[in-house]
Amino acid sequence: MSNIQLLITVGLPMLALAFGMYLNDRRFEAISTRIDDLRTDLGGRITRVETSVDNLTGKLVDLDNRVIKIEMKLGIR
Repeated sequence: MSNIQLLITVGLPMLALAFGMYLNDRRFEAISTRIDDLRTDLGGRITRVETSVDNLTGKLVDLDNRVIKIEMKLGIR
């Protein structure tokens, strides 16, 4: 077997393997970046939902206090 045949037999598959590993690494980096973006977006959405729930809870407490005052004036309680 000549040196060129050995180089083609061993080197070409190794080159293809290295190129495949490089492409996979790039894909994983892209997926990781996308996951980080989604995590950030989800965190912002959860914060907005928590704020909305807190606002609604405050309004319900205010409404309950008003109903209690009305009931007291009417002598229902």
